[in-house]
Amino acid sequence: MLSQHNSRLKFIYFALKSFLFLLLLLSNKAEASPLKIHPANPRYFTDDSGKPIYMAGSHTWYILHEEGHAVNEARITTYLDWLHSFGHNYTRVWSNWFYLKNSKGPQKPWPYLRTGPGNANDGLPKFDLSKPDPEYFNLLKFFMQELEKRDMYCSIMFFGSYNQFRSNFQSNTAWHPDNNINPETGILSVNTDFFTTNPGLLALQEAHIKRVIDSLNGFDNLIWEIMNEAELPASGDWRVHMMNVIRNYENTKPGKHLILMGGGYNEAGNILINSPADAISPDTYPGNCKSGCPVTYCGKVIINDTDHLWGYSYLSNRITMEKWVWQTFTRGNHPLFMDDYDAYTNNNGTINHMWDKLRKNLGYTVNYTAKISDLAAMEPSTSISSTQYCLYNAGKEYLVYQPGIGSFTVNMKKGKYHREWFDPDDASVSIDTVEVTGDGNKFFVKPSHIASDAVLYLREAGQTTGNKILTTFFECLLNRLIFGHYLIRTGAF
Repeated sequence: MLSQHNSRLKFIYFALKSFLFLLLLLSNKAEASPLKIHPANPRYFTDDSGKPIYMAGSHTWYILHEEGHAVNEARITTYLDWLHSFGHNYTRVWSNWFYLKNSKGPQKPWPYLRTGPGNANDGLPKFDLSKPDPEYFNLLKFFMQELEKRDMYCSIMFFGSYNQFRSNFQSNTAWHPDNNINPETGILSVNTDFFTTNPGLLALQEAHIKRVIDSLNGFDNLIWEIMNEAELPASGDWRVHMMNVIRNYENTKPGKHLILMGGGYNEAGNILINSPADAISPDTYPGNCKSGCPVTYCGKVIINDTDHLWGYSYLSNRITMEKWVWQTFTRGNHPLFMDDYDAYTNNNGTINHMWDKLRKNLGYTVNYTAKISDLAAMEPSTSISSTQYCLYNAGKEYLVYQPGIGSFTVNMKKGKYHREWFDPDDASVSIDTVEVTGDGNKFFVKPSHIASDAVLYLREAGQTTGNKILTTFFECLLNRLIFGHYLIRTGAF
């Protein structure tokens, strides 16, 4: 009888444990809200949960717009499952493009209806920029819903990419007056005219922004972005105006979202840092972002996007870019990789698996933020470790990236530490403890199983990792409840 009773207790225990774990997940979901800047450590994001949020991931051009692959819900879910399989929690959505065509034909679907009268330069009916295409907006909402299911974040572009404006404004953009029926666009003759102060054209642009907000305001997992690599300084005042439009309009809505501003073409200078944007994606300023960006906080969250640093992802840069992942992470910034995926642009419609190590390591950095017990207390430093790549909370936790070979030092507080070596090449791990007998520099030599770059994670012994604290509490509570019930039933209490 006692063994049957014990079996029942085990069943109850695991059932309650599963139930409480589900409650924990639901409580986390209930805390979700639009992203904010973390008040204690403004290098990171947060939401109403108060937890620091670190983002890492990749993005590609042709998921919502065609380039040899049909755009549909199946393509979206396949792509997001692929990102999720690498552990990515952030992507940049190349949305609301208004190019007419690419090398593989029409770049449909478009955010505007093609009503005519008359034909655009691609031979199809001209656009009416005042009329949204419901099919496109439904697809965009589906994309956001699928991201939300996977607990992923994104940035959403209002006006797609500026880059074809630079060379193909008349022949290949919906906003050129030759390609639409809207008289407001008649003032556009050169590409930078798009960054207008003309009231009529501004009203048409602002109406598009408001339609996108109306469609997506209910999603918490997004950051707004005005336009990819809009020419600077020409677009500076226009982008600031559009940021004000977004904020004023969202003040009438439930969701208030952050705004990202990106550089490109080495034009930005200090315009990004001095802007009212909440987050920035630099090109060359504040300098050395190909090696993680400077350690000094610049006043903005930095999403360090290879699109603005290298442009296309050429294999000749692969090793440098693999190091860039950990360099960005240990400088307190958020890495974002411009991935060709299956684009015909560079890959002839297939995925190049030479980039898989980089893709995996983006996810590995996300994993380490779950291990770190207090990410908000971690600060980047070039002096705590001789490698110059270290996140640390003195005496509590240290995460060091060694981008080369040989021994290195970490300036540590006296104590006993959990030590974990991680190999970015194959994800192998070795774990032990280390005693630091006095404050100061401690020498480390990576284990033999790591041939090149290494990650060293040190945590004060006895300190619980970030993703274990709540589950440990619930397990202790359950153990007490079950054990107390057992003592009562057996007469021992």
